[in-house]
Amino acid sequence: MYRVWDHNLKQNIAIKEYMPLSFVIRQQDMKLKLREKESKNRFYTGLQNFTREAHLMSCFEHPSLPCFLRFWQQNCTAYIATPFYKGMTLNKLGVKYSHLINENWLCQILFPLLDALDALHQKNYLHYDISLDNILIQDNQSPILLDFGSIHKTTKCLSDDTEITIRSGFSPIEQYTANEKNQQGPGQISMRWGLCYTL
Repeated sequence: MYRVWDHNLKQNIAIKEYMPLSFVIRQQDMKLKLREKESKNRFYTGLQNFTREAHLMSCFEHPSLPCFLRFWQQNCTAYIATPFYKGMTLNKLGVKYSHLINENWLCQILFPLLDALDALHQKNYLHYDISLDNILIQDNQSPILLDFGSIHKTTKCLSDDTEITIRSGFSPIEQYTANEKNQQGPGQISMRWGLCYTL
């Protein structure tokens, strides 16, 4: 992740680069090179997912979701540009300023985040990794739900090749059992549960 100055927008922006260090190295010309040929398929699968993440971001405009600015491919990889949001994750904030967190404060961030989940669900998407690390509290105290890479289409049953992040103590049980017999996959209520349990 890079923080840069956009001369056209006259503001700081954040640039996210797809660079899985376990698969690639950066050459002197700034282009990425595979460490091993055997990693080619996994690298390009990840690149496709990164491109999908950018497309998803461009489909939503909500104050509690990251704003998409631009996507481009360069240096044998790809980049996503968003505004630079000043603040810290709920995880870091809870460690550093735990004395400031109370019921009223939690309610102030809860309802905007619930509204963001509703915006995703209206287009048949769910966020599968709601956690303390994926909620950014801006300096103005407005929340941002991060990690569009964890957003997937609503399904009754997750396919075997769908990669879903499981966080012990945060992920709803449907994410553990969706492939078991007679078990329904995660839905809107599951995401609301995950958010409320996180807070």
